[in-house]
Amino acid sequence: MSWPEPGGTAPPQARRGLGVFWRLPWLVQAAVVAASAGVILFRVDVTDSAQALRDADLRWVAFGVAFVPLTRLIDSARWRIYVRELGTVPFPTMLGAFLVGNLVNNVLPMRAGDVVKIQILANRTAMSRAGLAASRAVESVVDGMTFVGFLALSLALADIAVLPREVLWGLAGAVGAGFLAAVAAAYWLPRTLSSRWPFSLLPRPTARAIDDALPRLREGLATMRHPRDLALALGLNAASWLVQAVTLVLLGEALDLDLSLGAYLGIAVVANLVTILPITFENVGPYEVLMVEMLALQDIDPDRALAYAVATHAVSNAWVIALGLGAMVAMRLRPRDVLSLRTRDDSPA
Repeated sequence: MSWPEPGGTAPPQARRGLGVFWRLPWLVQAAVVAASAGVILFRVDVTDSAQALRDADLRWVAFGVAFVPLTRLIDSARWRIYVRELGTVPFPTMLGAFLVGNLVNNVLPMRAGDVVKIQILANRTAMSRAGLAASRAVESVVDGMTFVGFLALSLALADIAVLPREVLWGLAGAVGAGFLAAVAAAYWLPRTLSSRWPFSLLPRPTARAIDDALPRLREGLATMRHPRDLALALGLNAASWLVQAVTLVLLGEALDLDLSLGAYLGIAVVANLVTILPITFENVGPYEVLMVEMLALQDIDPDRALAYAVATHAVSNAWVIALGLGAMVAMRLRPRDVLSLRTRDDSPA
């Protein structure tokens, strides 16, 4: 097999192989969307769902729409806590990176937006990518703790099994293990590894790069060493979820759903579950199926459930797109800048 010379072009066979590789995620997404549409059409009368949307009380919708951006402000403030030891970031820059990352997460699979958030901050502030990646790991731990907490709370208040109890206990165990691992890494991650086996066997430049990254990793994990910062991050995360639950309640009122607070917390859990594990473009398909099934557990007819799923999804995604594109314009970011590994000379936005 022949490989291209630097600066050359790949052989036709290699180009075809790469084409299949890059098309595969989109093919998988298309298959998932098609399967989800089949499930919806089998269970729901789309005409009745459309009528329910037309009959929605727009006053409640307006209130619900107004609450969505508040979650972005809270989440950006929370991220500043995670990167505190890496450096000071102007809040507009932090908010812009967060909004653009959310936009990319909605468009591309595999949480690509998380990489984009790191890229933007690293390019705009010269922060360490290793440290920023570690801060995202801390965020995942805090998200997991909040997820399990709200899941348990919704079960206690509404007595509705969003997930089987065995799965809930498994999630709690996994989150607990992740928390302990993050704390252990924050306290005991060594400052150098190049002199230890098997790292001593690595080429010197590679070992030096690892040693250079370790202090930044420790800084990115600093929140786990400071209980006050960790408590503040958990509080902000819970506040973000509660604001999202308020939005869900208001849109539920618009469609005349008669649900308890515990039920809406369960809906928030489902909405965040799809966000955490995006499968398709804008999460279209799996979100609607999960929401219809969740509301079916609460005796909401599938037609009205689909109307609610479409309304909540449309409101959320409209804000993600509008705010993400607005942030790109404000930060003068082009699509190719978002994924660039080169540090730019631009001053922070």
